Amino acid sequence: MHDLAKRPSLRLAGRFALAALALAGLIGTAQAQSAEATVEFLLAGVRPGGEAKRVVDEDEAVRTVTPTTKEGVWRFQYTRSFGPDKTYEMSLDYELKQVTACRYDLKIRGNGTVVTMKYDFSGAHDLEVRHDENPTPPGMISIDVVGADVERCEPQKGHACEHFDGNRFGYVAASEDEIRQAFAHFQENYCPKSPF
Repeated sequence: MHDLAKRPSLRLAGRFALAALALAGLIGTAQAQSAEATVEFLLAGVRPGGEAKRVVDEDEAVRTVTPTTKEGVWRFQYTRSFGPDKTYEMSLDYELKQVTACRYDLKIRGNGTVVTMKYDFSGAHDLEVRHDENPTPPGMISIDVVGADVERCEPQKGHACEHFDGNRFGYVAASEDEIRQAFAHFQENYCPKSPF
Protein backbone atom coordinates (compact mmCIF):
# COMPACT_ATOMS: atom_id res chain seq x y z
CA MET A 1 0.00 0.00 0.00
CA HIS A 2 2.83 2.39 0.87
CA ASP A 3 4.59 1.61 -2.48
CA LEU A 4 1.39 2.37 -4.43
CA ALA A 5 1.18 5.79 -2.77
CA LYS A 6 4.77 6.58 -3.83
CA ARG A 7 4.37 5.61 -7.49
CA PRO A 8 2.22 8.56 -8.67
CA SER A 9 4.68 10.96 -7.09
CA LEU A 10 7.59 9.10 -8.73
CA ARG A 11 5.84 9.33 -12.10
CA LEU A 12 5.22 13.04 -11.55
CA ALA A 13 8.84 13.59 -10.53
CA GLY A 14 9.94 11.72 -13.67
CA ARG A 15 7.78 13.96 -15.84
CA PHE A 16 9.25 17.07 -14.21
CA ALA A 17 12.75 15.72 -14.79
CA LEU A 18 12.01 15.07 -18.48
CA ALA A 19 10.49 18.54 -18.87
CA ALA A 20 13.56 20.09 -17.21
CA LEU A 21 15.88 18.18 -19.55
CA ALA A 22 13.87 19.27 -22.60
CA LEU A 23 14.00 22.90 -21.43
CA ALA A 24 17.73 22.64 -20.79
CA GLY A 25 18.15 21.27 -24.31
CA LEU A 26 16.29 24.23 -25.80
CA ILE A 27 18.31 26.73 -23.78
CA GLY A 28 21.52 24.93 -24.77
CA THR A 29 20.54 25.19 -28.44
CA ALA A 30 20.00 28.95 -28.14
CA GLN A 31 23.30 29.40 -26.31
CA ALA A 32 25.12 27.20 -28.83
CA GLN A 33 24.36 29.56 -31.73
CA SER A 34 27.77 30.67 -32.96
CA ALA A 35 29.03 34.22 -33.26
CA GLU A 36 29.07 33.89 -37.06
CA ALA A 37 25.44 32.70 -37.13
CA THR A 38 24.44 35.59 -34.86
CA VAL A 39 26.13 38.16 -37.10
CA GLU A 40 24.48 36.52 -40.12
CA PHE A 41 21.12 37.12 -38.43
CA LEU A 42 22.05 40.75 -37.62
CA LEU A 43 22.97 41.40 -41.27
CA ALA A 44 20.33 39.37 -43.09
CA GLY A 45 17.63 38.27 -40.65
CA VAL A 46 18.10 34.57 -41.44
CA ARG A 47 19.68 31.63 -39.65
CA PRO A 48 21.84 28.88 -41.19
CA GLY A 49 19.53 26.12 -42.36
CA GLY A 50 16.47 28.26 -41.60
CA GLU A 51 13.63 29.31 -43.83
CA ALA A 52 13.93 31.81 -46.66
CA LYS A 53 12.24 35.15 -46.08
CA ARG A 54 10.25 36.80 -48.88
CA VAL A 55 9.10 40.42 -48.70
CA VAL A 56 6.91 42.28 -51.21
CA ASP A 57 6.91 46.08 -50.94
CA GLU A 58 4.31 48.59 -52.09
CA ASP A 59 5.92 48.83 -55.56
CA GLU A 60 5.47 45.06 -55.94
CA ALA A 61 9.24 44.58 -55.73
CA VAL A 62 10.11 41.19 -54.24
CA ARG A 63 13.09 40.74 -51.91
CA THR A 64 14.02 37.17 -50.99
CA VAL A 65 16.75 36.24 -48.49
CA THR A 66 17.68 32.55 -48.63
CA PRO A 67 20.08 31.01 -46.09
CA THR A 68 22.12 27.88 -46.75
CA THR A 69 22.99 25.14 -44.28
CA LYS A 70 26.50 26.60 -44.01
CA GLU A 71 26.97 29.37 -41.46
CA GLY A 72 27.58 32.80 -42.93
CA VAL A 73 26.40 32.00 -46.46
CA TRP A 74 23.16 33.30 -47.92
CA ARG A 75 21.62 34.71 -51.13
CA PHE A 76 19.64 37.89 -51.70
CA GLN A 77 17.38 38.23 -54.75
CA TYR A 78 15.49 41.34 -55.84
CA THR A 79 12.91 41.44 -58.63
CA ARG A 80 10.80 44.36 -59.77
CA SER A 81 8.56 44.72 -62.83
CA PHE A 82 8.28 47.98 -64.73
CA GLY A 83 5.26 47.36 -66.92
CA PRO A 84 4.32 44.19 -68.80
CA ASP A 85 7.65 43.57 -70.55
CA LYS A 86 10.41 45.08 -68.42
CA THR A 87 11.75 43.41 -65.28
CA TYR A 88 14.81 44.24 -63.19
CA GLU A 89 16.44 41.31 -61.41
CA MET A 90 19.43 41.22 -59.10
CA SER A 91 20.97 38.23 -57.34
CA LEU A 92 23.75 38.55 -54.77
CA ASP A 93 25.67 35.82 -52.92
CA TYR A 94 26.98 36.61 -49.44
CA GLU A 95 29.82 34.91 -47.58
CA LEU A 96 30.68 35.95 -44.03
CA LYS A 97 33.93 35.05 -42.26
CA GLN A 98 34.79 35.63 -38.61
CA VAL A 99 38.18 37.33 -38.13
CA THR A 100 38.03 37.83 -34.35
CA ALA A 101 35.20 37.78 -31.80
CA CYS A 102 34.29 41.34 -32.83
CA ARG A 103 35.48 41.55 -36.46
CA TYR A 104 33.81 39.98 -39.52
CA ASP A 105 34.53 40.15 -43.25
CA LEU A 106 31.70 39.85 -45.76
CA LYS A 107 32.14 39.22 -49.49
CA ILE A 108 29.20 40.02 -51.77
CA ARG A 109 29.27 38.66 -55.34
CA GLY A 110 26.83 39.26 -58.13
CA ASN A 111 25.27 41.91 -60.32
CA GLY A 112 28.58 42.21 -62.17
CA THR A 113 30.74 43.14 -59.21
CA VAL A 114 32.37 42.04 -55.95
CA VAL A 115 31.95 44.12 -52.81
CA THR A 116 33.84 43.50 -49.56
CA MET A 117 32.56 44.72 -46.23
CA LYS A 118 34.53 44.72 -42.99
CA TYR A 119 32.53 45.00 -39.77
CA ASP A 120 34.21 45.87 -36.47
CA PHE A 121 31.79 45.63 -33.54
CA SER A 122 34.41 46.26 -30.83
CA GLY A 123 33.15 49.82 -30.25
CA ALA A 124 29.45 48.95 -30.60
CA HIS A 125 27.37 50.15 -27.69
CA ASP A 126 23.79 50.55 -28.91
CA LEU A 127 21.29 49.61 -31.57
CA GLU A 128 18.99 52.13 -33.25
CA VAL A 129 16.14 51.58 -35.68
CA ARG A 130 16.41 53.88 -38.70
CA HIS A 131 13.37 55.88 -39.71
CA ASP A 132 14.43 57.33 -43.06
CA GLU A 133 12.31 59.25 -45.51
CA ASN A 134 12.15 56.12 -47.69
CA PRO A 135 9.78 53.64 -46.07
CA THR A 136 11.28 50.34 -44.99
CA PRO A 137 9.65 47.40 -46.80
CA PRO A 138 7.10 45.56 -44.61
CA GLY A 139 8.65 42.60 -42.79
CA MET A 140 12.07 44.26 -42.77
CA ILE A 141 13.92 46.67 -40.51
CA SER A 142 16.70 49.20 -41.10
CA ILE A 143 19.20 49.48 -38.24
CA ASP A 144 22.28 51.36 -37.08
CA VAL A 145 24.74 49.57 -34.81
CA VAL A 146 26.01 52.62 -32.93
CA GLY A 147 29.78 52.59 -32.50
CA ALA A 148 30.43 49.82 -35.04
CA ASP A 149 32.95 50.58 -37.79
CA VAL A 150 32.03 49.47 -41.30
CA GLU A 151 34.38 49.54 -44.30
CA ARG A 152 32.95 49.07 -47.81
CA CYS A 153 35.22 48.36 -50.78
CA GLU A 154 34.26 47.89 -54.42
CA PRO A 155 37.63 47.69 -56.21
CA GLN A 156 36.18 47.00 -59.67
CA LYS A 157 34.61 50.45 -59.70
CA GLY A 158 37.94 52.12 -58.90
CA HIS A 159 36.64 53.93 -55.81
CA ALA A 160 38.54 54.25 -52.56
CA CYS A 161 37.15 52.19 -49.67
CA GLU A 162 34.58 54.03 -47.57
CA HIS A 163 34.22 53.97 -43.78
CA PHE A 164 30.88 54.33 -42.05
CA ASP A 165 30.13 54.61 -38.36
CA GLY A 166 27.70 51.73 -37.96
CA ASN A 167 24.98 53.22 -40.12
CA ARG A 168 25.04 51.20 -43.31
CA PHE A 169 23.31 47.96 -42.39
CA GLY A 170 20.57 48.19 -45.02
CA TYR A 171 17.31 46.29 -44.74
CA VAL A 172 17.21 43.21 -42.50
CA ALA A 173 14.42 40.63 -42.81
CA ALA A 174 13.55 40.51 -39.11
CA SER A 175 11.55 42.32 -36.44
CA GLU A 176 13.01 44.92 -34.09
CA ASP A 177 12.57 42.54 -31.15
CA GLU A 178 14.44 39.72 -32.94
CA ILE A 179 17.31 42.05 -33.89
CA ARG A 180 17.59 43.43 -30.36
CA GLN A 181 17.68 39.89 -28.93
CA ALA A 182 20.37 38.84 -31.43
CA PHE A 183 22.45 41.95 -30.66
CA ALA A 184 22.17 41.35 -26.90
CA HIS A 185 23.13 37.67 -27.38
CA PHE A 186 26.13 38.71 -29.50
CA GLN A 187 27.38 41.19 -26.88
CA GLU A 188 26.75 38.91 -23.91
CA ASN A 189 28.41 35.85 -25.44
CA TYR A 190 30.99 36.94 -28.02
CA CYS A 191 31.88 40.64 -28.30
CA PRO A 192 31.35 42.51 -25.01
CA LYS A 193 29.57 45.84 -25.10
CA SER A 194 31.86 48.84 -25.36
CA PRO A 195 31.55 51.25 -22.39
CA PHE A 196 31.63 54.24 -24.82
